[in-house]
Amino acid sequence: MARAKPTKMQKAAIDKLGMTLVAELSPQQRRFCELYASYEEFFGNGTQSYIEAYNPKRVGNWYKSAMASASRLLGNVKISDYINHLLELRGLNDTFVDKQLEFLITQHADFKSKLGGIHEYNQLKKRTEGGGNKTMILILPAEIMKKNNIPVADIEVHGIT
Repeated sequence: MARAKPTKMQKAAIDKLGMTLVAELSPQQRRFCELYASYEEFFGNGTQSYIEAYNPKRVGNWYKSAMASASRLLGNVKISDYINHLLELRGLNDTFVDKQLEFLITQHADFKSKLGGIHEYNQLKKRTEGGGNKTMILILPAEIMKKNNIPVADIEVHGIT
């Protein structure tokens, strides 16, 4: 079976990493990764990326099967590494997220949803310890907490005297 011609995203990955990651994946796996890590409608949607890349037969519980297959692919270390590499090629990396966090901390607007996104990114990149839902400690002035409707009950204090 002849291999498909590499896409622009694949060429960039090959240029940066050599053949290592790309060579170990099938054309369908590469397509799944590229869709999952793209700017397109499939970004971050494993099920839809799987359906587009693999075009499964639509019989029985095909959608649930696609969900399970996408989950299995996302658990594959080689696929996860390639997706992370594609995201970094797009500029989504620790430095970018840290700059966004710095902006959030210094702005005076509602930032709950963006902070949630940073939390998810940090979990994805395993930049947090444990399975808890607290990523970091923020020390915010009372006026910012009040302005952003952050209830005191949501705040945990550990080791601060």
